[in-house]
Amino acid sequence: MNQTASKSNGKAAKLTASRSLLYVELGSVSFKASLVLKDAANRFLLESDLEEKKLKNLLGLEVYRQRTLSDEIVARARGWFEEVCSWALSKAAYPADEVLVVATAAFRDMEIFPALEEAVRRTFATRIQVLDGFIEAQMLVNGYGRPREEGRAKVLFDLGGGSLQIVCLEKASTHFTSLQLGAGRVTAWVMDGHPLEEVKGWIFRELRGKCQTLKALSSGVWLGTGGAVRSFSGLKRDPREPIRDFEIDAEVRRLASLLFETDGGLKPEAMRDDFKGLVEAAPVDLPGHRRRIHVGGIVILDCLCKHFGVRAVKLEKASVRAGALAMLDLLRTAPLEAAAFLAAQG
Repeated sequence: MNQTASKSNGKAAKLTASRSLLYVELGSVSFKASLVLKDAANRFLLESDLEEKKLKNLLGLEVYRQRTLSDEIVARARGWFEEVCSWALSKAAYPADEVLVVATAAFRDMEIFPALEEAVRRTFATRIQVLDGFIEAQMLVNGYGRPREEGRAKVLFDLGGGSLQIVCLEKASTHFTSLQLGAGRVTAWVMDGHPLEEVKGWIFRELRGKCQTLKALSSGVWLGTGGAVRSFSGLKRDPREPIRDFEIDAEVRRLASLLFETDGGLKPEAMRDDFKGLVEAAPVDLPGHRRRIHVGGIVILDCLCKHFGVRAVKLEKASVRAGALAMLDLLRTAPLEAAAFLAAQG
């Protein structure tokens, strides 16, 4: 269905909204569901206040370590899908009449887990659309949406649980790449017993292999989005202040001293009780689901700074969701109907 986006403030949106689209995003760190308002002409009101539900840390690191999902996780996902669908159809201020279900990098290098895909099909009467890395990078560009400046390149990156998108925006051109580096993925490498220096070496090789053009264009301050950057920025007194390269380096050194032996392997106390020590070493003010993958995220940030000569990372609000809604011609929405949902539950 072709639709256009309309920018409006939240107050105006509440006055003109008619229905909504249910947007469901399946990631390795959390599942998110948002209701995006539409006006009577079927235009999205992208700047309106969004109703949202989130299921944090459902998959954990199983998608990267065992590459399977337990029956318990599938049951929790199915229950959440049903709760979200019921809410979107009958309990929201503006009920949904369409649905879009997308999955990010956690699912990109493997077949969609059959039980999870079946749960989506039964609940929403649609299929999961796995976002290609370059589509996700383009969504990041669309979600940024600010004017480009003559003679000054801006570098924007999204560090998620399973992948890293980097985009360089020049006045007349865009350069981007997608890498299979994410906070959850790299933390899983550490948990699997790979020494810290070996993990860093893999990250640097990935950057060298795919980012030569970007390195030539990169500037000293990068704009970062994604949970890893957002969480680390939240530790600062003013989250709007950039994260300096020396702060990132200091955090990696602190974690290395607490968690790793001199040969780079994890200390026994870091691995006790399902890697409880790894979680406890993360800053206590981080959200609980972020503490478990903090090591992977901060190591990637440190390697980015050292490889590209980045002096600081500034938090940016661009998101995959905003970019996805600006690219609906490339994605498939499906009707969301109460009768179909009730039939599936019966």
